[in-house]
Amino acid sequence: MSGKIKFVKDKKRSQLLNTLGIPYGLVLGFKTGEAWLVRSLEAGNVALNDMLKQKLITEEASQGLLKEMLLAGIETTENVIYKILQFPIPNDFPPSYNFDICAEPNCPRPLVHGHICDKNGKNITKNAVAVLTDGLEICEELAQLGGQNTLEAIRLFQHMSGADMPASKADWYQRYKTLPEETRFKYEDAKGRAAVKEIYDRLHHLEKDHTIN
Repeated sequence: MSGKIKFVKDKKRSQLLNTLGIPYGLVLGFKTGEAWLVRSLEAGNVALNDMLKQKLITEEASQGLLKEMLLAGIETTENVIYKILQFPIPNDFPPSYNFDICAEPNCPRPLVHGHICDKNGKNITKNAVAVLTDGLEICEELAQLGGQNTLEAIRLFQHMSGADMPASKADWYQRYKTLPEETRFKYEDAKGRAAVKEIYDRLHHLEKDHTIN
């Protein structure tokens, strides 16, 4: 099965990254009709580890796919975020959306998070945005609508980055682990231990560094 899985560069799935000149690609062949969008090396590592766990590829094939990502110029999450933040937005650009940091005094979430709101202050995201990579996915969807939405998506992400949220779920996990035990217990009791366990299960493989031998 691993022989069918491949990585290819792409220029159609992300208008936002195209505008910024950031290379990205797709992992194909792991499931019929589906593709895994690789925006960064970290995202590529997550994809590879997931496929290794499911025994869809061998370790050798995983290393080969990672080399292909590097040769394609796939960058780190840190570099991707930096390039988005450096993109110039006209001073007179009229924003339609903003990112509002949650200031609810009784909110159980221990780390900074917020919602995307329209210009009237109404939430348009059902779930809170707690990490920048999740926010990036939302901004990509906005950019795919084309026209001024691409510039709107870039400006929105820049606004979002000012909230000092964790860059990724792995970063969220690391910050969460440093919180006082009392704070973590309060969050887990309020949110449900199952929700926190889901985060742990999704991130446990990120504790290991998946690199080229």
